[in-house]
Amino acid sequence: MSNDAQTQAVTSTQITAYQLGELLKKARPHIGDELAPAAVQGMRLDCDGVHLHAVATDRYTLAVARVGIRPTPAWALTLTQDALIALTAWTTDIDDSATLTLTPGKDTLNVSAGGGRQLTVGTRDETWPDWRTLIRRHLDTLPETALTPEPAPSSGWSSEFLARWTAAGYALTVWHNAAAGPLVILGHDLIGLQMPMNSKHTTTPEAVWTGWQNSLTPAGSATTSDPDDFLAEAAGGTARDQLADAMTEDLLKQTMRSATDLFSAATSDPGALAAYALAGGRSWIAYRLLEALRMAAPKLLRKTLTEVNAELEDGDFCEWAWEAARQAGHDPEAWNEEYEQHLARVTTKAAVS
Repeated sequence: MSNDAQTQAVTSTQITAYQLGELLKKARPHIGDELAPAAVQGMRLDCDGVHLHAVATDRYTLAVARVGIRPTPAWALTLTQDALIALTAWTTDIDDSATLTLTPGKDTLNVSAGGGRQLTVGTRDETWPDWRTLIRRHLDTLPETALTPEPAPSSGWSSEFLARWTAAGYALTVWHNAAAGPLVILGHDLIGLQMPMNSKHTTTPEAVWTGWQNSLTPAGSATTSDPDDFLAEAAGGTARDQLADAMTEDLLKQTMRSATDLFSAATSDPGALAAYALAGGRSWIAYRLLEALRMAAPKLLRKTLTEVNAELEDGDFCEWAWEAARQAGHDPEAWNEEYEQHLARVTTKAAVS
């Protein structure tokens, strides 16, 4: 029986409000967004009987936070994005020291704090990637340096200092030559170093395995056919990056095809010539602007392209363009009348000739 099927027969799990808040906070940045597979657009709560884990992944990063609990039967469920928002908000209003009782159901998670305070949120039943096997596989393979067969250096790094590099752009190249040496960081028009923390923060795969063996060895929850295939998709860049690449390709194709159509169109059809020239010119402008945003503001570009793609799929972008024109101080009704008059003149001229 899978852990998801067991949720109807489990006993409750108890942790403090502070512990639950920390679990959610540590895993939340790694949750899949609307472009990720539906199965990971949420957070997995996975209890192995000794620890309660919060697991999140978008295929490009994966994080597992845990807290020790009193022995209890194993259970697992997936919180939806809406459920996670509601649970986070509800938890912040509870005293950190309050004991919370988590009771999983078939499609719900009930959280109570005593005194009649409780919250019930919905859960999902999609198959979740086998995070235990995935992490074990990478712990079982000891990294080696390129020059020697000895294990690669392992160092402790300050997450606060690592966060400073977010201003360096989306894509960074890093390498590390010695345990006591700095991390070399290369970005667009930027190069830098970050020193490691002192030796007490250094660890080894063997030490990690010792500390996490209990969490990584249970049967686990529902799995994919091959956990490594799940993260392999990150090699091609995020879905937002792939969207930007696809739009770049489409714009260049449109520019080139418009040029071909322009030179092959009949010179007696000025309307077609103007349309081809306009399409090619606008595609080239859009391409140049997209490339400028990719270099100057990649985060803004990815956000904007996601919104634009959703608007195009929705099909109401013409109405939004009308409203955007009005908000910008233009008169779209006058534009429409002017264009209809133009079409009427073209029709009349064609009928006469």
